[in-house]
Amino acid sequence: MILLIITAVALLAAFLMYRRFARAVPILMYHRIIDIPGDRISMPPEKFAAQMRYLRDHGFHAVSLAALHRHLAESVPLPSRPVVLTFDDGYEDNLTTALPILREYGMTGTVFVISGWVGRMNEWEAGQPRCRLMTWEQLAEWHRAGMEIAAHTMTHPHLPRLTDEEIAKELISCKQVIEERLGIPVNFLCYPYGDVDAGVKRITQECGYLGGVAIFENAPILRDDPYALRRVVMSARQTLGQFAVKVFLLHPLTIWFRQVERGMKRRFKRRPFSNGQVASWHI
Repeated sequence: MILLIITAVALLAAFLMYRRFARAVPILMYHRIIDIPGDRISMPPEKFAAQMRYLRDHGFHAVSLAALHRHLAESVPLPSRPVVLTFDDGYEDNLTTALPILREYGMTGTVFVISGWVGRMNEWEAGQPRCRLMTWEQLAEWHRAGMEIAAHTMTHPHLPRLTDEEIAKELISCKQVIEERLGIPVNFLCYPYGDVDAGVKRITQECGYLGGVAIFENAPILRDDPYALRRVVMSARQTLGQFAVKVFLLHPLTIWFRQVERGMKRRFKRRPFSNGQVASWHI
């Protein structure tokens, strides 16, 4: 009898989790769409095209963050198999390479703009290949093509390391500059490095943003937090089969696995041996 009760409870929990995950909308995180060997966040154009083709052929529909927000806040319906395509930093290749591919497969995307680095090289990224970011004219072209533009702060700092006043300046200045230069509303924020805590979320809301996107590590799995929407990291190393798993209706499980993996890495990175030595491996 006890075994039957345990089994029934487990099946009910699995069903409820399935229902919850089946409603989740995958938000995919890209950066550069360019072939840079060895750089895992630079997606080769042919791989990106294959992924967009997969989405189209399997009935996915790209939606904006604004549409996702209306769905979460007001229960406005989304098309079948919705997916949000996001591009961090606003690289020039998002316009020259990604945009034609997005158009070819009927997709839309959201670019997160660092207002203080518009039209410049990505010199804040130590050790990364040098790539140019879109100019204001190119960002306007991106928007005219039906794409969405959102904020990524003014200088790309680790927000939780700043004072409340510094955080507010980063968020307000970025939002105001983009709105003034492009004449469009900016309602969503991408936290640099996915770095966010309760204080950052509070200030984000106080600065007039409707929501913010994080990365898997700082976003809840079993509920939707509009100020910490979880995203799925897109790596140049992944196969098309791995991509399919990441956009499958149980995609929050892949995020949960990454959370567990990162937690284990932090725990064991410098775990001492019994003789006092320290293990420094990465698992």
